[in-house]
Amino acid sequence: MLGVNILQQLILATIFFHFACQGHEEFGLFRLKKKGYLLKDSVSRVFKSQSQMVCAHHCAIDGQFKFKSFNFILDANVQKNCELNLRALSSTDNASLVLSAGALYFERINEDYPSTCTILKSNEPKTLSGYYKIQPNKDEPPFKAFCNMTDKNEIGVTVFSHDSEESTHVTGYEAKGSYRKVVSYDLSMEQIVNVINSSRYCEQYIRWHCKGAGLYFQSSAGPDSWWVSRQGYKMLYWGGATPGSKNCACGMTNSCLDPARPCNCESVNYQWVEDSGLLVDKEYLPVSELRFGDTGHNSEEGYYTLGKLLCWH
Repeated sequence: MLGVNILQQLILATIFFHFACQGHEEFGLFRLKKKGYLLKDSVSRVFKSQSQMVCAHHCAIDGQFKFKSFNFILDANVQKNCELNLRALSSTDNASLVLSAGALYFERINEDYPSTCTILKSNEPKTLSGYYKIQPNKDEPPFKAFCNMTDKNEIGVTVFSHDSEESTHVTGYEAKGSYRKVVSYDLSMEQIVNVINSSRYCEQYIRWHCKGAGLYFQSSAGPDSWWVSRQGYKMLYWGGATPGSKNCACGMTNSCLDPARPCNCESVNYQWVEDSGLLVDKEYLPVSELRFGDTGHNSEEGYYTLGKLLCWH
């Protein structure tokens, strides 16, 4: 308990130091953003505070650092004059501010994080591969991502891992798409999409090692297997093929084992072959689900592999 009190005293001392040195515009981790306004619709905790300094102290350490801003009301008639907010005002969110005489709106001071691993590598060329904080969307908090600083000619690649990277056996699923694997990534889809939108290129490797188990994208009865985009769309092409082509990589160059077929897995029966390649249309990445069928008979089976999502400039 004593250690907690000492920590709080140190934080208060730090806040007071900033208060004294910044002309009352900054309080430790927070900066005054608007005078005479409050941020509405985001208040999570309200209480009476003796000063802006104490209000900033609670905003900094309460709730496991979840508070992003606070309102402080100077009116003596307002009993609960410190309001802690779960979010901060975004650049396009002025409608959330309400006029309130004697009110002050403070925001947490954000560190300047790079938007992607490519930017980090550009700014600091000697940076080694590892986990670093990035912030592709300045209206959202930064997060840690793995940066591969040696891949793609050492440009700095942001890497997203998931739970489906190992080769996985599929057998006993005859109905179309009856085998279903929902891919779980190490970061939220919102964080991943923010990196995708900040990157010029993204790719994800996909492989189907098959025996008598075709994909059948061009079948009049519908495909037996497919992958699903982040938006939930059924995607009828495979790695290395043009989006929407209903081909595998070999089908784009008429180089499948049977040149008349769009994929190797439909070209021969009961022999181990594969269709594989890179998915590169970042509008639909990453892969959110894998669906397989045509593996219900004794002579039909397959193994799928899905690579990490890679993004760079």
